[in-house]
Amino acid sequence: MCLEGEHSTLYRLHGLGLPPDPDSYDGCISPEGDTQGFLCSLASDLTVSSSSGCGIEDYVTRVVRMLAQQWSGSPLTPAEIFQVAYDAAARLSQARHGRVLLAIVRELRARGWPINPWYFDLPGPLIRREFPEIALPQGPPPALVQSLEAPPFLVPRPARVPVEADATRPLLLKASMDAYRIPFLRGLFPDARLRIIHLTRNPAAAINGLIDGWLHHGFFSHNLAGRTALTIDGYAGWWAGSWWNFDLPPGWRCLVTQPLAKVCGAQWAAAHDAILASLPGQDAQIIRVRAEEVLDARRRPCVVAQLLEFCAVRPAAPSRARIVLATEYPKPARWHARAPQLEPVLADPVIRECSCRLGYGPLPATDWT
Repeated sequence: MCLEGEHSTLYRLHGLGLPPDPDSYDGCISPEGDTQGFLCSLASDLTVSSSSGCGIEDYVTRVVRMLAQQWSGSPLTPAEIFQVAYDAAARLSQARHGRVLLAIVRELRARGWPINPWYFDLPGPLIRREFPEIALPQGPPPALVQSLEAPPFLVPRPARVPVEADATRPLLLKASMDAYRIPFLRGLFPDARLRIIHLTRNPAAAINGLIDGWLHHGFFSHNLAGRTALTIDGYAGWWAGSWWNFDLPPGWRCLVTQPLAKVCGAQWAAAHDAILASLPGQDAQIIRVRAEEVLDARRRPCVVAQLLEFCAVRPAAPSRARIVLATEYPKPARWHARAPQLEPVLADPVIRECSCRLGYGPLPATDWT
């Protein structure tokens, strides 16, 4: 069982995001947050993959709930949104879920809800073909400050809701801010058999990917207006003075005037340092997996089989998975194009130490893809 995306949206919905303290970071959790409400919402959002798909009504209910979390300012009532989405989904019941969502968006736009399809996690060519009149945006959507979810926004997929027989299935959770919240998760699920998958990637490729994300029209996570003004060299636009991307690490105030590559390097190191510091003393099984092995077509089947065995999940028939939340199609050593920009960051003792702790060594090597 899993959510369709990250549960960071539910953290915000139930007051478990950033506390009002102006120096708080993603590991800070308000004691006034509603943990029981979080668990109830988590349970209601769970889905189970199914070859038989799901009923249109269940699918449309999830679409309407997600749109409400992603886009504010609808001129329609929830019942009206449901009916519009239901009619569009029924007409395209055999189409892929991306096309179904865009058909729903078209109908809702025609009724005055200015949803921008470019902020969904869908292939650019598909969006351009369906909405040639809408230009690729720059910066976050204007109403993002009221949104619970950060773009690129989820695209609901046909999946069934869990039933009693699914109670013994493993529950998969993934949210990048949980690098700072492992003890909190243990407290949320005190009776769970916790298994932690620590996914790593060499610092050159990982930091380069973060830079790509900061320069993308998605991945805006925190509006810091009122807390500070960002003057990050290499990060520009009307949004660049207030909108932070990805995780907000401890000590982030020291980064708001630094070059973008250094900001991304600090984010990479802080997240892994927090994970490594949290693991000792946790009653959990832990496995570390290199992204380089997952991306290697020859090694991928073995790695996936190892992960499934670790999670006590029975292998299913192989399927072609869609790449999600990517600024570009993955290719080896893409970071080489930014080598001059990355070199001073990779020479930072903090980055080198973290790289060594993760088993990559202090300097770029031939296997840093």
